[in-house]
Amino acid sequence: TMQVVSAQALDSPLQATYAPTIDYPKQARRLKRNGQVIVNMLVNQKGRVEEVALISSTGHGSFKSVVMKKAKTYQFSPPMYLGNPTKVWAKKEFKFRWNQ
Repeated sequence: TMQVVSAQALDSPLQATYAPTIDYPKQARRLKRNGQVIVNMLVNQKGRVEEVALISSTGHGSFKSVVMKKAKTYQFSPPMYLGNPTKVWAKKEFKFRWNQ
């Protein structure tokens, strides 16, 4: 099995090559809710997200569901460790701020 390294151990910072648009959930927008979702994404040696693990979620429940679904579609340049492609857990924070 392939070693999984921490994001800090990579040869260079993880670069997103595709970041999906995450729409403000309609229900949360109607209620003027703010929130934040933090996830850990397991990025494989090809830069694809294999797994998404929830770290924390605040605010409306719809924030969590939209992030968990969209986070799987992120793509990254292949993570490198000591010159070789590797797997990495990458933490990502998504903020939802109602500005009206």
